[in-house]
Amino acid sequence: MSEFIKLGSTGKTIVFLAGGNIDIRCYLPLLKEISSKHTIYAIDFLSINSKSIEETKSWIKKFILDLNQKDIVLIGHSFGADMIKSIELDSVSKYILMNSSIFKIKNSKFNIIF
Repeated sequence: MSEFIKLGSTGKTIVFLAGGNIDIRCYLPLLKEISSKHTIYAIDFLSINSKSIEETKSWIKKFILDLNQKDIVLIGHSFGADMIKSIELDSVSKYILMNSSIFKIKNSKFNIIF
């Protein structure tokens, strides 16, 4: 399997990061629904051949920069949410964290929704 799945081709660009050790295909019903109005790049951590969390973060940053897009929305679930907390790029306009660990807000782009 590839390191990511691309769905849709219109609207905002969304990069979705799955939970750790969860096959990205588990999210397909949700991703297909969202992709009817947006372009989704769903990263599959199980297919990334990295040896550390820092290497994984670097891979994600490079992936986002290689998209060469502006106004990207990052959505992360669980481990994916924890990964995107450390990604601060000008090309990212919004962060959506689902089932993330607690963290301190250090950037105005982050909002906690209860």
